[in-house]
Amino acid sequence: MITSTTSKVIINKQTFKICLCFRRRFKLRAPDPPDDVKELFKAYSENDYMTLENLVTFLKEIQGEESATNEDAQAIFDSLKHLKIFHRNGLHLDAFFRYLLGDLNLAHTSMVHQDMNAPLSHYYLFTGHNSYLTGNQLSSKSSVDPIIKALKRGVRVIELDLWPNSSKKDVEVRHGGTLTSPVALNYCLRAIKDNAFIASEYPVVITFEDHLSSDLQAKVAKMVTKTFGDMLYCPKSDYLLEFPSPGSLKKRVLISTKPPEYRDSRHGRNNKQKQDQDQSEDEENSGNKAPDNKWLADAVKVRRLSLSEQELENAAKTHGTDIVGFTQKNFLRVYPKGTRLNSSNYNPMLGWMHGAQMVAFNMQLLRRPTKQQRLRPLLPRRVGPVQGLSPSFSLRIFFSRENSALVNARIDWKETPEAHVFEADLPKEEVKVDIEDDRVLQIRGERSADKEEKNDTWHRVERSSSKFLRLFRLPENAKMEEVGASMENGVLTVIVPKVEVKKPDVKAFEISG
Repeated sequence: MITSTTSKVIINKQTFKICLCFRRRFKLRAPDPPDDVKELFKAYSENDYMTLENLVTFLKEIQGEESATNEDAQAIFDSLKHLKIFHRNGLHLDAFFRYLLGDLNLAHTSMVHQDMNAPLSHYYLFTGHNSYLTGNQLSSKSSVDPIIKALKRGVRVIELDLWPNSSKKDVEVRHGGTLTSPVALNYCLRAIKDNAFIASEYPVVITFEDHLSSDLQAKVAKMVTKTFGDMLYCPKSDYLLEFPSPGSLKKRVLISTKPPEYRDSRHGRNNKQKQDQDQSEDEENSGNKAPDNKWLADAVKVRRLSLSEQELENAAKTHGTDIVGFTQKNFLRVYPKGTRLNSSNYNPMLGWMHGAQMVAFNMQLLRRPTKQQRLRPLLPRRVGPVQGLSPSFSLRIFFSRENSALVNARIDWKETPEAHVFEADLPKEEVKVDIEDDRVLQIRGERSADKEEKNDTWHRVERSSSKFLRLFRLPENAKMEEVGASMENGVLTVIVPKVEVKKPDVKAFEISG
């Protein structure tokens, strides 16, 4: 007998929460070229491709570049080769459209728009600091690559630190007293020669920080002469009354150096080579106070002086006018202080305000231009480097001591319950106060002085002049039609009444109850 039993199996039900992650990728569609671009491309292309010759014809006939060459067209081709839209047969429509929107098709080409025939000391020069370093100032590698990049950016002043190599028989470039690796001097000179005038045809200045013995200095002189040849500028006299102009120094290389004291161990004495033309960069580790006699301009010859940012800041507190007077004829170079080991930069405006022509930047870790460099195309001539000067020179408008009171005028603005009051210490010259549209108060002054006598024969006539302009945007509560101004004891006072604020009517109610 077979007996069957039925058993119940209980299955436990479990609930699972499942999290799904997904990613969707969308590719933006590039805008199609407009119809007029398509028509132009069709007119200057063959078989849907614009060849090198077609592009040159387009540049001349449409873009108005009458001097366009095959090299210019090839540069456009090369700028598009890294894109997937480029074809070896030439430019197709998308590549041509990309070129029209690119940096090589600017609406306004960079061109010189200022007088380039003044002495070189009348211009700001785009200046680099320790131009051979690839990174920080303490342990980075020295190479020619930073020099090449700087020159292509438009830098006009390159700094090289010269030291004897380990055998004391040759010269190398490195940052002395640090862990930075060296690079051969001849490599640096060759890189400068090959890339000096790619961004600009105006002169390149090489500043040597010299730590060499006399025999190695002679070796450097032969090396420089052999490398640059006719490109090297050699003054006819050691006593220049003024520097030559940038216009006369096109595609020329200038050397600026002052050898520091060097102890020649073979003769057991100091080889002191004192030249007032330059001030050595050895002052980086010296005190921050600049001697007073530094600002005495030499009546026989012009020279160059170098100060750290801290030295300039301290000197400007007590010798600001003297610094401005010094830079009228002589060169002043400002460099970052030695504690900027990470190759950071300082605010260059203090140097520019006092006429320093060479305000040196650390270019090593500068992936993007500094704020001041980005603004360079927009700055007025008297403030700093201007992109239009190809792109590393800017004409300086410098001021004599007699004009400094007008140039450095300070204006105070205070607000009282009744009015906005502006006060300014200005010399007794022509001062004008105007109100422009959109509530802009304009205070300007001008000094003009002519030194000339008809009865004498003048070999040189100096006319000193300066201008001052300040703009203030007034608040909405200013009564623009009732502005008043007065001048008393050299103090200009401008009063702008305020609109009376109508007090709300307050009515009292009795509370009953």
